[in-house]
Amino acid sequence: MNKPILIKNGKVLLFENEEVTIREKDIRINDGKIEEIGENLNKKENEYLIDAKDKIVMPGLINTHTHIAMCIFRGTFEGCNLYTWLNEKIWPIEARLKPEQIYNASMYSIIEMISTGTTCANDQYFMAEETRKAAEELNMRVAISRVLLDTDGKDFDEKIQEFRDLYETRNKENDLITYTIDPHGF
Repeated sequence: MNKPILIKNGKVLLFENEEVTIREKDIRINDGKIEEIGENLNKKENEYLIDAKDKIVMPGLINTHTHIAMCIFRGTFEGCNLYTWLNEKIWPIEARLKPEQIYNASMYSIIEMISTGTTCANDQYFMAEETRKAAEELNMRVAISRVLLDTDGKDFDEKIQEFRDLYETRNKENDLITYTIDPHGF
């Protein structure tokens, strides 16, 4: 159970009647859920107080298409067209990546997302066990997606089995991680 939180004096982004407004409000959070939004809420004895004066308070951002560990390639091979970048640069490097490298890159990227307001991501990268491990350690909400791309028919069944294995080894108590299968649009 999470400690109750009271956020005071924030400029709260509100969605009302299909309009977005910003109003100075206080927010009470109990057991990880918003319990009350109001003005001049009094702090209860057991609540953790956050003074959000001059801050925007808003829902977390959701990144709906990520390759979390690919943050390590950011800015590489500038000026290449997409297919040269993928076929000649990125895919040969990815073929040599080790699980520990995927884990470390996932840790870095998830920390970066959390620090900039992203609270949920849909990841579509390989070695998903490593990304899952990082997400679990950092308490990040992630949908782990197994992308299916059948270019020659040889490895389609293998990818389905990889997904089954990943799903069967999940922590059933962790509701922050969900699993999906995604078609690839190539």
